[in-house]
Amino acid sequence: MKDSENTKKEEGDVKEALKKCRHEDGSWSLKDIVDILGLTYNKVKKGPLRKAQDIMSAQGLKNHDHFGYEKKGKAVNYKLSLAACKMLTTVALVNDSKKDDRVRQGFQYFDSLKDDHQLLQYDKKEVNLKYWEKYNEESSIRYKKEMQRLDNLSDFKQDNSYHGIYAPHHIMYKLNTLESEDRMRKYEFLIEYDINEPTVGIYYGCKGLINENANNDEQIEILNKEWKELKGYVGNILSNIYPGKNFNLRFKATNNANDRTYWPFWISLYEEEDIIEVAAKATRTIQGIYRRYLEKNINPDLLELHSSEPEVQNIVTDLAFTEESYQNFLGQIRKASKKETEKETEEAYKRNKDLFEKFINKMIDRRLLIKEVNYEKAWMLSDTEEEDFYYTDFYYYVEAMFQYINREGYYLEQDLSAGIGKLEWITVPWSYVERVFLNNGGCSFKGNLKKEYNKNNSNKARMNARCFLFGKEGILTEYIGSE
Repeated sequence: MKDSENTKKEEGDVKEALKKCRHEDGSWSLKDIVDILGLTYNKVKKGPLRKAQDIMSAQGLKNHDHFGYEKKGKAVNYKLSLAACKMLTTVALVNDSKKDDRVRQGFQYFDSLKDDHQLLQYDKKEVNLKYWEKYNEESSIRYKKEMQRLDNLSDFKQDNSYHGIYAPHHIMYKLNTLESEDRMRKYEFLIEYDINEPTVGIYYGCKGLINENANNDEQIEILNKEWKELKGYVGNILSNIYPGKNFNLRFKATNNANDRTYWPFWISLYEEEDIIEVAAKATRTIQGIYRRYLEKNINPDLLELHSSEPEVQNIVTDLAFTEESYQNFLGQIRKASKKETEKETEEAYKRNKDLFEKFINKMIDRRLLIKEVNYEKAWMLSDTEEEDFYYTDFYYYVEAMFQYINREGYYLEQDLSAGIGKLEWITVPWSYVERVFLNNGGCSFKGNLKKEYNKNNSNKARMNARCFLFGKEGILTEYIGSE
């Protein structure tokens, strides 16, 4: 009789507690529910909560109508509608290996309530949080796909946890873990993405895991000391592997040391970098260096050699389709206009520069070129139906212009009619041309202009281009005078 009374009292306590913690909008906090039912918050989040969301979504219900968020400071907690609470406790009851009676009591309480169709109500802050969730998910799609490519690597294993604790919004791919000689800390070498931080993107490096029996501050100090010794050495090796990249300027320090984890450094994967060729290979390299360091197999003299902080270098930014790019292109016309004296060179340059600008304007008049207004200086090849113009003709026109310039500003009529065998081969500064002209899709040629020119090398096309520019009815003939 006494046991029965105690059971009724416990049931009353659970129901009363759930009733009291119900919010004014009719929802419950997940944290309150798990505390009352004697469950573990993190285990419920990655188990019954996810299962409940999947089931309700399969039933055609919208998760954001039943599973919301409460945010206090940096802590984010779920809030649930009545329907979500019923589904959660149903799943929890099925999965409850301990057969805790409080879970059954919770299920019975929620099942006794009848307003199943009540949806979550959001205040202004919660609506903002809904948008945050929505756009976080949309922003993460590309990064998630990139991370999934690591499934194809045999040495990287997906493990979204730290110290065995599941990290619900992190995606982590890890190499084998190393351990310090005193076993007070472990070293994870991983590529990671936080779906709650799409603005950070994908990053990689070394993460220290500190033993629960160790002093946290002391181990962080050791991790920092080790990285200070290794930083220049690692940066030099990675910069050697990837010419053109300066890794000494890319190491980032962490701003937290949560849950006995600590990143002595991390590296952002740039958007134009390949996750396998850069992030995976660099992480393997870093792991190998740390292994040899922990085994004391790195020459201390080499570490000392690279121990000083790298000098801040002037960073050169490679630009195209700017005023500077155009001036550099004109510099090539000046170079091709070189004569015996400076005065003669200057006169030839002015004449040839003026002629090239007339060439551009005439091409625009014929609708073969378009001035691209989104750049400081750029012209785009036009899609045209004019019969005498083909996409490949453009590089022959440019070649003809530089041929004319190289012939000291004169193009004799007899040279045009002398026959193909007498045509002169010249070198065109294609890399400069490609920083001023875009293809007919508005894209940079990226070296393809020279490749296409070499592939389609045709004396007939070359002669046609010269006639188009300088023949009897050429678009520039009236400007070049006569010999």
